[in-house]
Amino acid sequence: MHRAPAVTILAALAAGAMAQRDSTGVVTGPASIQGRVILQEAPNRSVEQAPVQLSLSNGTPIGVVHTSGNGQFLFASLATGGYEIRVSLPGYQPYSEKVNIQTGTGRIHLQVHLQRAEGRAQLESGAVSVREMLAPAAARREHQKGMDKLRRQEPAAAERHLRRAVSLHPPYTSVWVELGGLYARTSRPKAALESFQEALRHDPAERQALLGIARLLNDQGQYVEALRAAAQLEQTHAGDPRNHLEIARGLLGAGKAVEAEAAARRLESEPHSQAPEVHLVLYQILLARHDKPGAAGELRVYLKEISEAGAANSAPAARARERLARLENELGAAR
Repeated sequence: MHRAPAVTILAALAAGAMAQRDSTGVVTGPASIQGRVILQEAPNRSVEQAPVQLSLSNGTPIGVVHTSGNGQFLFASLATGGYEIRVSLPGYQPYSEKVNIQTGTGRIHLQVHLQRAEGRAQLESGAVSVREMLAPAAARREHQKGMDKLRRQEPAAAERHLRRAVSLHPPYTSVWVELGGLYARTSRPKAALESFQEALRHDPAERQALLGIARLLNDQGQYVEALRAAAQLEQTHAGDPRNHLEIARGLLGAGKAVEAEAAARRLESEPHSQAPEVHLVLYQILLARHDKPGAAGELRVYLKEISEAGAANSAPAARARERLARLENELGAAR
């Protein structure tokens, strides 16, 4: 069983009332234990929906929570005393860590690293769900081969391997999402939508599938339907800047320019490295308002951000440069 050396514990001290139990024996108090479950083999890969068990040091169970989309968990309102955290997932060594909460302890932070069991196939970096970890080895190998082909820009070969992966393990939601993205990029919107919907059939809260549907529907001009998908995503995964972008796009397409600009400005004021296209939304709004200098400014910011993201030579960047050149010519002629 894997123990303390693989876990970093930082105890933050905070003022507060002494922790205690209420008359029913339920643990109460100001302290809490929070943490994140990630894979030792890929430190940037968090585990979603992992069951995290908390018990007293004498073995009395307190409860179980499941990790969020970024692998985080929280046990709040804990009294002083000894506790034990346990995480057990298929294909990985069981994890256990003892935690002692003393008077004055505020929040204890754990970084839970799961070590791969012998013979377990290596996983890619990113986020992984427990459902994905249950996929048989043959399906995971086909997934890996498909991802390798995608990196080599061989979409036909990638599709074959990804299709084999879901035929071997139909609930393989991450593969359905990859197929949806592949179909969207190769101008097959119907197949893309069906793949995203298949991912949602197995996991109704799958973030990337909901986001893919919202983006796809916006691209097809189905703005009201796109807003419904974005609203569903916001309910389960609030705060995703990519989804806020799709909300702004949907509002603009639905003729709600004022609401679209408000949504875009909110996103613009926050970190949005994953959604530089917000500036294209603002460009459209300002251009419709005949604010050509403002529209040109949004294109310049977009080109700067997309260049910093390593996509300066992409087709969207080329189109933005063409638009900016036209605007600059018009502004120069008007002087």
